[in-house]
Amino acid sequence: LLTSDAFARQGRFGDAATLLQQGLKDNPRDLESWLALGLALVGHADGFVTPAALQAFSRATAIDPQHPGAEYFLGFAYLQS
Repeated sequence: LLTSDAFARQGRFGDAATLLQQGLKDNPRDLESWLALGLALVGHADGFVTPAALQAFSRATAIDPQHPGAEYFLGFAYLQS
């Protein structure tokens, strides 16, 4: 998660998404990684909310429906697009 965040801050969203996907194979219930993946995918698509980003945010919501992160970041992504 830390390395992918560093890639995202450098604008290397594809690299960030790749790292997050690899980590999620080992830990598919990591809510923060799903949120970060959704954001990385939006960044990689130049600010557009793609179906893959929607799926990542949906996975985060499925893990913890009470956590506001997915709704917040998805709303933020829509505002940017």
